[in-house]
Amino acid sequence: MWRRRGERSQSRRIAGALLSISLALAAPPLAAETYPERPIRLIIPFAAGGPNDVIARPLADHMAQALGQPVVIDNRPGANGILGTAVVAKSAPDGYTLLMTTGSFTANPAVNAKTSYDALADFIPVTLLAQSFGIALMVRPDFPAKSLVDLVDMAKRAPGTLSYAHSGVGNANYVTAELFQKLAGIELIKVPYKGSSSFAPDIMSGQVTMGFLSAVIATPNVKSGLLRALATTGSERAPSLPDTPTFQELGFKEMDVTGYFGLWFPTGTPPERVRLIQREAAKALQAPTLQKIIADSGLKAIGSTPEEFARFVARDFEWQKGMVKRIGLQPE
Repeated sequence: MWRRRGERSQSRRIAGALLSISLALAAPPLAAETYPERPIRLIIPFAAGGPNDVIARPLADHMAQALGQPVVIDNRPGANGILGTAVVAKSAPDGYTLLMTTGSFTANPAVNAKTSYDALADFIPVTLLAQSFGIALMVRPDFPAKSLVDLVDMAKRAPGTLSYAHSGVGNANYVTAELFQKLAGIELIKVPYKGSSSFAPDIMSGQVTMGFLSAVIATPNVKSGLLRALATTGSERAPSLPDTPTFQELGFKEMDVTGYFGLWFPTGTPPERVRLIQREAAKALQAPTLQKIIADSGLKAIGSTPEEFARFVARDFEWQKGMVKRIGLQPE
């Protein structure tokens, strides 16, 4: 079980983990490789219908056709992705249990000292699938505040009366909301949910005032008129929400939070199997149907190598630690 041991120790662990990944992937290939010989289980540690599912289901279909075996999606929600991620960490490293998750993978260790796995040591990054342009602050269509400025004014006039939904401490929608509160000088009520797909309907009905949603979920709801976006994080407007200003345009320069989706195997998975899955995932991301889904969802398709993704994960882990300090969140 991972515990904090100081900044220097953290840096050594990251460097050591990256070296281990490089050595593992450089290992000689297995003789007479026939993988896969049975279905591959793709665990998503969030509720069905969320942003992961939008990408995962067409991705799994394309990969299954190329691999000649089903890629079966298994949603295991709970504790901001920790429960499902732990299932993969404890799985046999044989290439038949794959994890697809979000930036919560690196955020959870930064805010939760009691995870039953070590995110850097217990997993091999396979590929960075996609990155978002930003996360959208959503309200119901008839909400009185018609702009971000109006919302901040409302919150300041009545501290502690407006609420925001989140998918768990450490999730991007939680961290973003906490940063927004700090920068805007407002106080909001926190309402936890198992996933963003489950709190979107409650924003629509008014049971909760607002919530930050990935463009994957925000875009179709805005286009259908079920929700309204006040602003998005990131340095540029989401192509799928071109009329929605960024927080940075509105003066919140530090609101640069963006999300990502990636694949991981448990450590010890044969390198040839890691590389095969990476290659097929990257090929699937080039399919016109999947390209359209990703673009329409406000995402950028990536398909990185395992080594590139390992470096990305290490950088994001450091960023997450800095953000936790910035918003004054105490690790639990």
